[in-house]
Amino acid sequence: MKKKITIREFLLETGNFPNLTGFYPLCRAVEIVREKGHISITKELYPQLAEEFNSTAAKIERAMRHITADRITLKQYKDLLGLAKRPTVSEFIYNFALVGG
Repeated sequence: MKKKITIREFLLETGNFPNLTGFYPLCRAVEIVREKGHISITKELYPQLAEEFNSTAAKIERAMRHITADRITLKQYKDLLGLAKRPTVSEFIYNFALVGG
Protein backbone atom coordinates (compact mmCIF):
# COMPACT_ATOMS: atom_id res chain seq x y z
CA MET A 1 0.00 0.00 0.00
CA LYS A 2 1.38 3.38 -0.99
CA LYS A 3 -0.06 5.62 1.74
CA LYS A 4 -2.32 5.28 4.73
CA ILE A 5 -5.90 6.07 3.78
CA THR A 6 -9.18 5.68 5.67
CA ILE A 7 -12.01 3.60 4.28
CA ARG A 8 -14.11 6.74 3.79
CA GLU A 9 -11.28 8.49 1.94
CA PHE A 10 -10.76 5.43 -0.26
CA LEU A 11 -14.45 5.20 -1.15
CA LEU A 12 -14.68 8.93 -1.87
CA GLU A 13 -11.48 8.91 -3.97
CA THR A 14 -12.91 6.06 -6.06
CA GLY A 15 -16.15 7.94 -6.72
CA ASN A 16 -18.33 6.14 -4.19
CA PHE A 17 -20.37 8.61 -2.21
CA PRO A 18 -22.51 8.28 0.95
CA ASN A 19 -25.72 8.23 -1.09
CA LEU A 20 -24.89 4.64 -2.17
CA THR A 21 -26.64 2.01 -0.08
CA GLY A 22 -23.43 0.08 0.66
CA PHE A 23 -21.29 3.06 1.69
CA TYR A 24 -22.02 3.10 5.43
CA PRO A 25 -22.29 -0.68 5.86
CA LEU A 26 -18.87 -1.09 4.19
CA CYS A 27 -17.34 1.56 6.45
CA ARG A 28 -18.91 -0.07 9.51
CA ALA A 29 -17.75 -3.53 8.39
CA VAL A 30 -14.15 -2.35 8.31
CA GLU A 31 -14.57 -0.80 11.79
CA ILE A 32 -16.04 -4.03 13.22
CA VAL A 33 -13.23 -6.19 11.80
CA ARG A 34 -10.65 -3.76 13.20
CA GLU A 35 -12.29 -4.00 16.63
CA LYS A 36 -12.81 -7.78 16.72
CA GLY A 37 -10.01 -9.04 14.50
CA HIS A 38 -11.05 -12.18 12.66
CA ILE A 39 -14.82 -12.62 12.41
CA SER A 40 -16.98 -14.85 10.24
CA ILE A 41 -18.16 -12.57 7.46
CA THR A 42 -21.32 -14.45 6.44
CA LYS A 43 -22.34 -15.84 9.83
CA GLU A 44 -21.51 -12.91 12.09
CA LEU A 45 -20.67 -9.71 10.23
CA TYR A 46 -23.48 -9.56 7.65
CA PRO A 47 -26.22 -10.33 10.21
CA GLN A 48 -24.79 -7.74 12.61
CA LEU A 49 -24.72 -5.11 9.86
CA ALA A 50 -28.23 -6.08 8.77
CA GLU A 51 -29.50 -5.49 12.28
CA GLU A 52 -27.66 -2.16 12.60
CA PHE A 53 -28.93 -0.91 9.24
CA ASN A 54 -32.43 -2.42 9.52
CA SER A 55 -31.98 -4.64 6.49
CA THR A 56 -31.20 -8.25 5.60
CA ALA A 57 -27.80 -9.91 5.37
CA ALA A 58 -28.32 -10.57 1.65
CA LYS A 59 -29.14 -6.93 0.91
CA ILE A 60 -26.14 -5.74 2.92
CA GLU A 61 -23.81 -8.11 1.05
CA ARG A 62 -25.20 -7.08 -2.33
CA ALA A 63 -24.89 -3.36 -1.57
CA MET A 64 -21.26 -3.77 -0.53
CA ARG A 65 -20.52 -6.02 -3.54
CA HIS A 66 -21.96 -3.34 -5.81
CA ILE A 67 -19.27 -0.96 -4.57
CA THR A 68 -16.31 -3.36 -4.38
CA ALA A 69 -16.99 -5.25 -7.62
CA ASP A 70 -18.83 -2.80 -9.87
CA ARG A 71 -17.76 0.71 -8.93
CA ILE A 72 -14.03 0.43 -8.16
CA THR A 73 -11.72 -0.27 -11.08
CA LEU A 74 -8.74 -2.60 -10.99
CA LYS A 75 -6.50 0.40 -11.65
CA GLN A 76 -7.91 2.15 -8.58
CA TYR A 77 -7.29 -0.94 -6.44
CA LYS A 78 -3.73 -1.08 -7.73
CA ASP A 79 -3.01 2.65 -7.37
CA LEU A 80 -4.61 3.19 -3.97
CA LEU A 81 -4.21 -0.17 -2.22
CA GLY A 82 -1.49 -1.92 -4.21
CA LEU A 83 -3.72 -4.90 -5.04
CA ALA A 84 -3.03 -6.91 -8.19
CA LYS A 85 -6.56 -8.28 -8.59
CA ARG A 86 -10.11 -7.27 -7.74
CA PRO A 87 -10.93 -8.55 -4.22
CA THR A 88 -14.15 -10.17 -3.05
CA VAL A 89 -16.14 -8.26 -0.44
CA SER A 90 -14.60 -10.35 2.35
CA GLU A 91 -11.09 -9.88 1.00
CA PHE A 92 -11.68 -6.15 0.67
CA ILE A 93 -12.95 -5.82 4.24
CA TYR A 94 -10.09 -7.86 5.74
CA ASN A 95 -7.44 -6.26 3.57
CA PHE A 96 -8.57 -2.78 4.47
CA ALA A 97 -9.21 -3.50 8.14
CA LEU A 98 -6.07 -5.45 8.93
CA VAL A 99 -3.56 -4.04 6.46
CA GLY A 100 -4.75 -0.71 5.14
CA GLY A 101 -5.90 2.59 6.47
